[in-house]
This record gives sequence, C-alpha cells and structure tokens, in this order.
Amino acid sequence: MSVLHFACTECGKCCSEAPEMSLIEAMRLGDVFIPAIAYRLTRLPKEDNDAGIASIKLNADFEGTDPRDFLKSVRDSIAVRAGTAITGEHGWDSFVFVSARAWHYKRIGCPALKGKLCTVHDRRPSTCRTVPARYDVPESLLVRSFHGMVTRGKTMPNPYECDTSESAPAFFREDVLVDDAYVKDRAAATEAAMGERELAAKILTSPLLPPPQETVQRLRKSGPFTISFHAAVVHARELGKIDTPAALSFCDSQMALIEREVAAALLRKRRDERDWTSRFRTLQAAYQSLKKSLLSNVDQLAAP
Repeated sequence: MSVLHFACTECGKCCSEAPEMSLIEAMRLGDVFIPAIAYRLTRLPKEDNDAGIASIKLNADFEGTDPRDFLKSVRDSIAVRAGTAITGEHGWDSFVFVSARAWHYKRIGCPALKGKLCTVHDRRPSTCRTVPARYDVPESLLVRSFHGMVTRGKTMPNPYECDTSESAPAFFREDVLVDDAYVKDRAAATEAAMGERELAAKILTSPLLPPPQETVQRLRKSGPFTISFHAAVVHARELGKIDTPAALSFCDSQMALIEREVAAALLRKRRDERDWTSRFRTLQAAYQSLKKSLLSNVDQLAAP
C-alpha cells in the first residue's frame, strides 16, 4: 500500500510569501493583514485547439503528465470554477480569479510570522491551513504537487523542516488525502471560494476599479497583479456578505495598521520604501473616505 506521510514542524520556512486569502477572510483578518485585491488569469486552450495544447509548458512538478489530462484537471481547479469567464479569443478559454493578498513593506515572508511561529495560527487563512495540499490544486494533481513541495523544500539553501518520515501521520494513502483536518479545511476553503463568485464578478466590473478589458489586457501582458482593496469592502457590503458594523470595523483596523506601518517606515528612513509609504497613505485616505460614507449612510437610516 502506497502511503505518504506529513507533519508540519512549524519551521516557518514555507511562509516565504505574504498569504493569499479569500476576500471575506481578508476582511475578518483586517487587524492582522493589509490586503489588496489580487487578480489572476487562467488561460486554457479549447479541446480542439491542438496547437494551443502543444504549446503548454508544464511545471517541473508535472513533467511527464499528458497535457490533455493536465488541462482537464486544471479545468476542475478553483481558479477556473470560482473564476469569471472572459470571452473573445478564438480557441481559448480565459478565467479571471479574484482573491486577496497581504501587502507589507518587507515584501518577503508573512507579516503574521514571528520567528518560526504563526501569530494567528488559530485564525490563519485557508491557503495556510491547506499547505501542503493546497485547496487551489485539483484533486488529481495533489500528489504530484505534494512531491514537488517536499522536493523543493529539502533542496533549498535553508531547507524546510517538515516531517515526511514514516513516523509522521499518514497524509495520502493510495493517492487519496486521508488527513481528516486537511480534508475538512480543504472542503471549507473550496466552499468559501465558490461562495465568492458573485462578489468577484462584481469587483471585476466595479466602476471603482479598472474596466474588465483593461484588467485582462494587463493580466495577459504582465501576469498577476494587485490593486487597492477598499472596493471589495464596498461591494461585499452591497451584496450582504458583510454588514455595516463589520465594514466600519475593518476600516478602523486598516487605518490603525497602516498608521503603524508608515510610522515604522519613517523611522527606518529607507529610500526604497518611499513608494510603499506613498501607496499606504493613499490607501489610508481611501479608507477614511469609505468610513465617512458608511457613517453618513448610517445617519441617514437613523434619521426620523
């Protein structure tokens, strides 16, 4: 029987990037992270586009996989299922997936990490909860992805310390994920992402953000990018995903976090952080304006 083992030793070394989150997760963690809206484009050749399929270059983790089988798996991924379909290119299907990504001055590592330990472990985003069986990886590619993460982790200059010995709990058995906690977290993350499809589509067409055509052109030209998060709060409230008190609380948390980040940056006096300081001040002004608008609406509703 084929069994793969895994146990996290909380070495902190796989937290090499600021975490990606669902939009609502980012709002619930507004006292910890300063999120931005993250756009990602998944572009797939149609089944009859032989030239497009032949042009696919697979990541090293998936070398040897039949391109058509790989594409079938990707079509079952969260990036596709929870994404917004974009039409207009013959022979190809394109999907824009919208999520949240944390901003911070360091740009490397997770801002919630202190040494080796996660300071928000009980509240950590689904992306973190599902390492190394990421919820955005299709079921049929999970084992290959797992092997890839373990291999890269062991060969890095500062290797991961996760336990994959036979003394660690069984993680996969016969290519099936059997760790109950991961199974549960993966299902919850998938459900949350699918539940945000309406919000993501609203953001993509938001008058507060660049138009869809401009967004897609930018994605095709330079890949994934991030943009100010305040529009996500506006539309989440419009759609009833969060209420007004939650939106106000998020604005207050963000302004306090930004104030601390900017104050710390001014003390460091680093020229390479001036652009970030300017961005954060602009974002703080946006949240101040949003809070004023929210309070005005509350006052109008309360008026006799």
